[in-house]
Amino acid sequence: MQLFLVDGGRARAVERFDSRFSIAHLVRTSEGIQVTFAYLQKDGSIGRHEAVENQILVVVDGEGWVGGADGTQKPIGVGQAAFWTKGEQHETGSESGLTAIILEGAGVKPPPNAVPV
Repeated sequence: MQLFLVDGGRARAVERFDSRFSIAHLVRTSEGIQVTFAYLQKDGSIGRHEAVENQILVVVDGEGWVGGADGTQKPIGVGQAAFWTKGEQHETGSESGLTAIILEGAGVKPPPNAVPV
């Protein structure tokens, strides 16, 4: 067994697309799936941009909002996830702070038994 830190203190700041968040890469599989942590501080955001691959954002702490192709912002909190398809415009924000795990890759899809919110 190996233990290691994935806390926000080791994350790198991202400002592209007028974003205000930090990201820490966790793993990239041989199938091209990437897993990262995103840390949005108070009034943080992941600016609107096109998804490079299919993407799922899973909130593990805090709360905020997510937006997709239609630009509508929908609330999201712990235990909820958002899915965007490759090429879809999307964004995320939080007034109070949010931590999420992001999975990206061509093979990423929501589970067949996903319960809509």
